[in-house]
Amino acid sequence: MLSWLCLLSVPQLLHAGRSERGPRSLNQDFFTTDPALGLFVVADGMGGHKAGEVASKLAVETLVEFVHSTARGPEHTWPFPFDPQRSAGANRLIVGMRLANRKVHDTGARDLQLTGMGTTIVAALVEGDHIVIGHVGDSRAYLMRDDRLVAMTRDHTWIAAMLAAEPNARTEDHPMRHVLTSGIGMREDVTPVVMEQAIRPGDCWLLCSDGVHGYASEEVLADALRLPSPEAAAERAVHAALDIGGSDNATAIVLRFV
Repeated sequence: MLSWLCLLSVPQLLHAGRSERGPRSLNQDFFTTDPALGLFVVADGMGGHKAGEVASKLAVETLVEFVHSTARGPEHTWPFPFDPQRSAGANRLIVGMRLANRKVHDTGARDLQLTGMGTTIVAALVEGDHIVIGHVGDSRAYLMRDDRLVAMTRDHTWIAAMLAAEPNARTEDHPMRHVLTSGIGMREDVTPVVMEQAIRPGDCWLLCSDGVHGYASEEVLADALRLPSPEAAAERAVHAALDIGGSDNATAIVLRFV
């Protein structure tokens, strides 16, 4: 009986987050780690003056509030339809991100100083023995399993769409390389991409803004995730990107299941 219980036990989660302004005057990234909710989020804001900073914080806080309000079950009134083909966790991330999009979009529409603001977002929701990943934009989620790092999200950028259509296209110096095709607040509604994965002991997840993955190679990120603690791994990922010459804010969250 003891061995059977051990097989059903959920791996312990260790986590850490790190964000650095880098050479920018403001840090428009925003992140949160909430192990009680099982929710971990990175957002990378965009917009003039402090608008990007407002957008990323507003989006994360709106998502956290919705996930918290639905933590007790389905009795909460949902502002968007519940998809019965998806898990409760996937629905919570999708609806929470759509709410965040509405909040950012409407706030920007009402305030001329915030007009046009937006943010990318990537989130992980841990529920029992599985993890739900949702994202909009070009902040990414990576999974390190069996010492192999794999990007689990595909950027919502013009270049990513181009490469999907023409895998051999040259994009290194393309002027539209970083143009987003989808982001929180860009339009009245948004369609987040969500996937689910069973958790295995030894899994290590990285959530990061493009200020990290846009400069640090996957080899460098994998080396960071091999460090013994999530704190060391998150710090190494962020500082590796900045040390390489990163010119953006850099944010990383590391989740390790042991």
